[in-house]
Amino acid sequence: MSRLIMPAFERYPEEAAIIGRLLAGYGEIEFELSTCLGEALNDINTAHRAFYRMRNESQRLDLADAIMQRKYEEANLGDQYADALGATRFCRRIRNQFAHCHWFDDPKGGLFFTDLQKSAQATREIMLRFRHVDPPQLLSQEAYFCYASDCLVFLHNELKKLKGRLKIHSFSMPQKLQRPSLYNPSEAHPIPSALDPASQK
Repeated sequence: MSRLIMPAFERYPEEAAIIGRLLAGYGEIEFELSTCLGEALNDINTAHRAFYRMRNESQRLDLADAIMQRKYEEANLGDQYADALGATRFCRRIRNQFAHCHWFDDPKGGLFFTDLQKSAQATREIMLRFRHVDPPQLLSQEAYFCYASDCLVFLHNELKKLKGRLKIHSFSMPQKLQRPSLYNPSEAHPIPSALDPASQK
């Protein structure tokens, strides 16, 4: 039998399952954003083509924002739109830290990751900074993904209703949710000595 590509996830299956849902779930949030763009343009096909031809997530968000912002403000949905886009951008930040990282697990300390993309931006010697995650903290991120999704679903349907293209819908703008932490504080979850940057000097 070949070795496991992610042995740390085998040892921490609950965390692994949530992280997997976050990585896959961001694609669903992007799809909902492109649907909002389609409603703003009155052309879902053009919206999807333009949106997904962008090379990366940041370009997609910037393109959608450039087109949609005025449309939703004119519909008196500017505040809700700002909340939804801000939440989407933060979900992208969560997704990216997990999409470009390396994992380490410790029998006592738990599961740790280091954001390689962030480390590569260092102007001097690259120093890997490991951060701790656990189920409660990751579940708070998943709840925020659901919040962002609910915001976008409301916006799409509400604009459609205001245009007279939909009689009624059952969606409401969710109550604003505080952004979760990206990782647990090192004070509460000490980094194992093997990962301590001070020991790497």
